[in-house]
Amino acid sequence: FKNFVQTPPQPLLTMPRVPSGSATTPAPDPAAPASSDGLPGVYGNPAMLLFTAATFAAASYGLMEMGLFEALIHHDTKVNHTALTISLMSTLVLVAVKVYMENLRPTRDSKDKLVYENYKSLTHAAIVLILISCLGFNVAIFPRFGFAKTCLISLMVGYGVVFNFLVLVPWNWVQNLVGVVGGTCFLQLYAGVGSGVGSAV
Repeated sequence: FKNFVQTPPQPLLTMPRVPSGSATTPAPDPAAPASSDGLPGVYGNPAMLLFTAATFAAASYGLMEMGLFEALIHHDTKVNHTALTISLMSTLVLVAVKVYMENLRPTRDSKDKLVYENYKSLTHAAIVLILISCLGFNVAIFPRFGFAKTCLISLMVGYGVVFNFLVLVPWNWVQNLVGVVGGTCFLQLYAGVGSGVGSAV
């Protein structure tokens, strides 16, 4: 007898296996929001949406109850208004940088990505503006509210209001519109009430 090696029968048609994560079958992104409707950000997660909205509302209400807006607008004598003006100016410049980068930069419609490697100088400028704005705000309200309340107010403004607003409103053009209009209105109120107080005195 001749040596005979028996091989298992082969299927008539075999399909090649496509590895998970390839261009044909991309692997699911675990960090993507669990949304079947393609809703942005927290809108795909009702529990996170409720938590974010509740935090934003609670922080806004708390700031009103603590009298922050009245102390700033009505030029409380214990508030450092020089530091507050510096904080406001740096915040408006920061908003202007954000508007330029997201809506007005010449290469926004090309393949130029808005990443750190492509815009290092503007990124560093934005970080410096954030630091100046936060430091000026804390220096401004510290004489009026003290250390503990200043830390609490900074947390409520930075995380409770600003951060949660950006999460609740993920559309850049809406964020920038609110930032420009809100900042302009606050400056007008601040200057108008301040001039009225100065003339009355």
